Amino acid sequence: MKVVVVLVLTGLFVVLTRQRWLRIDLAFPWYFALLILGLVSMSEGFIAWIARQLDIVDPPLAIILIALFLILGLSTYLSTSVGEMRKRQIMVAR
Repeated sequence: MKVVVVLVLTGLFVVLTRQRWLRIDLAFPWYFALLILGLVSMSEGFIAWIARQLDIVDPPLAIILIALFLILGLSTYLSTSVGEMRKRQIMVAR
């Protein structure tokens, strides 16, 4: 099931970049980080190691917190991109 989720996210990223809804030059690091996190979080050893490094008692919580951080960064990037596009549209309309 985990592999399916990672593959669906990868497919979604490919579709978004092919349709030119997403600029790959800026959003790629965020999506790539989420993809890598999804792949390495399939390893119980990695989950335990990252929890020890972050001093988190519950190992799965460490992965959830990292994923939330990456999603927050991605949504912040996308929000600023939409704001910039709106500014450009207003400038073109004038």
